[in-house]
Amino acid sequence: MSASERKLISRLKKENMQLREQVANPSSDARISLLVDHNDHLYSHTCCTRSKFNFILERFIVESKKHADAPIFSEDDYEDPGNRCKCSRRSILFLALTKLYRNTEQVLLAGMANVDQSTISRYLVFSTRILLEILPTPEKISDIISETKSIKSVKKIIPNGETYIDGTYAKVQRPTENQEAFYSGKRKTHTYNTTITSNKDHLILDASPAVEGRTVDITMLRDNPPDFGKWTESMMNPNTPKDDMFDVYVDLGYLGIEKLYPGVRLHRPIKSSKLRPLTMTQKEKNRQTSKKRIKIEHVICRIKHYSRISDVYNGLLYEFDEDMQMVCGLVNLHIILENKRYRNLLAKI
Repeated sequence: MSASERKLISRLKKENMQLREQVANPSSDARISLLVDHNDHLYSHTCCTRSKFNFILERFIVESKKHADAPIFSEDDYEDPGNRCKCSRRSILFLALTKLYRNTEQVLLAGMANVDQSTISRYLVFSTRILLEILPTPEKISDIISETKSIKSVKKIIPNGETYIDGTYAKVQRPTENQEAFYSGKRKTHTYNTTITSNKDHLILDASPAVEGRTVDITMLRDNPPDFGKWTESMMNPNTPKDDMFDVYVDLGYLGIEKLYPGVRLHRPIKSSKLRPLTMTQKEKNRQTSKKRIKIEHVICRIKHYSRISDVYNGLLYEFDEDMQMVCGLVNLHIILENKRYRNLLAKI
């Protein structure tokens, strides 16, 4: 056995003993701190690297101190028995991100923090408000786009004007009322549907409010178009100059979008039929379109990494919108920290 292997075994034994001690003598922050301090455990619970978690934590601490409910938090590494301050901001942020990534039940989160369910519920409600304020959610990105005054500034956020639109779904528990409205014939289950709009770098520009599962993609887009202010109006204007047009990539679920957005360059696969099969030229064009449009599928895949969205959702419709905004905000934060082009967006949020 080599020296490096012996060191690794020794370190694992030490960590295991520490974990046993924490379980045998639990405290409010002890077990959570053990998970947060370990990089692998941190990523497996929150899908956040150390740098990303610390970045969110800095903003979380600053923003939470501005609220009237700030006294519910204790200072880090400090406990006050008998007080409402039972957990630190660091621990609650970890639990909130764990709930999004692993869809952990509230009773288990309460067990991890060694508090009752009413306390953890109060913390999670507060952390949801803070995360919606500090993360680059699609709602904030669309507000930034709507405030831009020139097409040149817009194309800094939407490079080359390439916009990708597609619908996604989340399975939900069968509702007690109005079941037919939420039943998706395509998915053969009850769902919430929403429309995602992104650019070519996977930055999510807009996420529409969730609707009933039987609503089709084109209807969702017609009822809730991306809110880009005057730039949405230019997309709907057939007299838009060619230099100001966006390139919009969609699938065959958006037949009729050219009537909704006559002021864009539309890229959509050509539909075949039994009587009119596609020619080789048309098939090659479809392949080229699909190679571009696949970017929106990658964005949806990033969103579905979070079990809160990919598992059967057990919350209400407005709660789903909040969770979707937070998940999209976490995805956007990852893109912004990776891509220097979008770093200036954080200063505007």
